[in-house]
Amino acid sequence: MHPMLNVAVKAARRAGTVINRASLNLERLQVDRKQHNDFVTEVDRQAEAAI
Repeated sequence: MHPMLNVAVKAARRAGTVINRASLNLERLQVDRKQHNDFVTEVDRQAEAAI
């Protein structure tokens, strides 16, 4: 595989792990509003940081 593709796959897997773990505890999910009709969760931020 191309080296850049390897990096992208690893990043996607790390973010997927963050999201999967959070999906096991949805009642603790905190949703914030960035702008009108634009929402973000702490999980979104953590997944982005993992990437």
